[in-house]
Amino acid sequence: MANKFQIKRTTVPGRVPNTTNSSNSAYIDVGELAINTADGLLYSSDGSSLITLGETGFTGSQGDIGFTGSRGLQGFTGSQGGTGFTGSKGDQGDAGTTGFTGSKGDQGVIGFTGSKGDQGVIGFTGSRGATGFTGSKGDQGDIGFTGSQGIQGDTGFTGSKGDTGFTGSQGTTGFTGSRGDTGFTGSFGATGFTGSAGTNGVTLPRGVSIFDPTSAEDITLFYTDVSVTVSEVRAVLRGSSSPSVTYIIKEAADRSATGTTVATATVTNTTTGATATISNSTIASGRYVWVETSAQSGTVAEFHVNLSF
Repeated sequence: MANKFQIKRTTVPGRVPNTTNSSNSAYIDVGELAINTADGLLYSSDGSSLITLGETGFTGSQGDIGFTGSRGLQGFTGSQGGTGFTGSKGDQGDAGTTGFTGSKGDQGVIGFTGSKGDQGVIGFTGSRGATGFTGSKGDQGDIGFTGSQGIQGDTGFTGSKGDTGFTGSQGTTGFTGSRGDTGFTGSFGATGFTGSAGTNGVTLPRGVSIFDPTSAEDITLFYTDVSVTVSEVRAVLRGSSSPSVTYIIKEAADRSATGTTVATATVTNTTTGATATISNSTIASGRYVWVETSAQSGTVAEFHVNLSF
């Protein structure tokens, strides 16, 4: 059996290699590979930060559609068969005699139209109940066989047409009744209540995670296509040996500029996270927003910072 070559690996979801402690069993050196088979991610190291190689890249643009090949020659059409003989048509029977039309009776007197009652008050519309679950669809039964069509019977003879009967004289037109009084118009119903205002929309966060951060990170978070107001800046760490990271959030129209400080803080929290003091909450449209780190201590496996607005 041929020898197998296997790189460092783990089946534990969320576990990543270590790039700072060479005595750690999860440590990888510069250019060394390690894989998390549960997450489907491949990792390497540049000597200071962890590089994730298994993340999905951008989808390239679609190539041009190729040319359509020429259409083949059409085959010959066969000759048409001869038309069958048409059977002879049977004799038409005589039509029956049409009876006399009776005379039209007199029209009765039209009664009076009663007055219209007042309109009642319109009641409140009840709230709509929750929609019930839709039951699953049962399996379709087998389709039965279609019976063969019976033989068509012979067409019977049509009787001869009888003589047209006499049309009776038209009766006298009845009198038109007098028009009733117009009913009263009912009063308008009460105006319905105005519904309560809907709840406010959800605040959308923006954040980034940096694995094995150094004290000199400089990473872009997002670009503002509209003006935003930052309501909270929160950060949290994953690590050991009293992990700590000092960071600053900046914004500017020019990414290479020094930038304006939005918030700054030193985070040591590894549970629910800690908020930063916001010094400039309003960020105009057309600005880049990024995070810089200036200090790092302890063993920090991951640094995550999140902006809400």
